[in-house]
Amino acid sequence: MKSLYLTLCGVLATVVAVAQTPTISPDFDSEKIRQTMRKQTNTNQPKVQETESSGTTMSFCDRITYGGNIGFTYIGEEYRLQIAPTVGFYITRDFSLGLQFVYDYYLYDRGDIGYSEQGIGGGAYTRYEIPIQPLRAIGSDVFVHAEYDFTRYRTHYKADESNRYRSQSEFLIGAGMYIPLGGKVRFSLVALWDLVRLTGNEVNNRYAATPTIRAGIVF
Repeated sequence: MKSLYLTLCGVLATVVAVAQTPTISPDFDSEKIRQTMRKQTNTNQPKVQETESSGTTMSFCDRITYGGNIGFTYIGEEYRLQIAPTVGFYITRDFSLGLQFVYDYYLYDRGDIGYSEQGIGGGAYTRYEIPIQPLRAIGSDVFVHAEYDFTRYRTHYKADESNRYRSQSEFLIGAGMYIPLGGKVRFSLVALWDLVRLTGNEVNNRYAATPTIRAGIVF
């Protein structure tokens, strides 16, 4: 009787131990689940990169750009200096529009018949950055540029110390390049030609054939 009682206790203890053991489903494979998650992540990454490169994920602040340019032209006895702070907005990753304020100083130095001009004005510009991947990989870009400026000038003549006033429009086209300086800061270099001066006049053609070189910083 005593041995039967001990046997029943042993069987009961075995049943309880088996009941408390966690059951593992044969369909559960943690390593397989981890591999599936990694595949899904890798599949989604190219889509995110493509979206960022197309410019659709640019925030409003990332689309705003500002900076300034300094331009200089020299032809014989003639000198021209331009200073133009700018603010722009990226419509897409490659295409931007902007506004600029223009200060223009011109000097024709030929003895007593020389004169100087100072002008203040403004204008609008558009710029398209050509997507060349090897350049973008190092943070650089080449671009084509077009702008329209309207400037009001005060002209001072040496001969009689008189002042006169005039207005002038310019339609400039050209091309340039960005050079990265770190972060969003880039150095810009651009050459521009004035199409308004292409009128057949010899003096105007000389100006049109001589580009204005601008250098500046863009943020």
